[in-house]
Amino acid sequence: MPQISDTQLAKLGNQITSRDAVIDRLRDQVKSKQTQDNATVLALAAAGGAGFGYLRGKMEAADGAWNVPNTQIDWEAVAVLAISGIALGGGMVSKGLKKIETPATAVAAGLIGHYTGQLARKMAKTGTFTLVAGSSPYLPPPGDANRSLSYHRTQMSSPYADPVAAALAQSGV
Repeated sequence: MPQISDTQLAKLGNQITSRDAVIDRLRDQVKSKQTQDNATVLALAAAGGAGFGYLRGKMEAADGAWNVPNTQIDWEAVAVLAISGIALGGGMVSKGLKKIETPATAVAAGLIGHYTGQLARKMAKTGTFTLVAGSSPYLPPPGDANRSLSYHRTQMSSPYADPVAAALAQSGV
């Protein structure tokens, strides 16, 4: 059976000691208030953006607009302004709003990120800037093989001289 030398044993001991020190530092970092606050901010921002994105997807019209009735004002822009107002000056209005300024700031960051991302996406698709973030009418149609990532010519029927698609279409499958 091979023996371990004193030098190798000392190196191994030093490695274990330094590993334990790193683990202790990481444990202290995870338990720190700043790390917990940062994790809370990230979670609130993600929840704000994802929640409003989901809400927009459920509520927007077929043309992609989700406007205040009889206006060209986007509901998401209204929410961004309202939550940003609470985040920046809620404490001046009431003590109750002062308590939620910090979470409102994180949610506002998520909403602003989602809204501006939607505006940029729409501008990239259309070439024009507008404050209505909806993008449904600008998605490529299902049969647009040049712009649709999920489209495959054999999925629809046989207009593209694909023998497999033609055989499937004729078989009635």
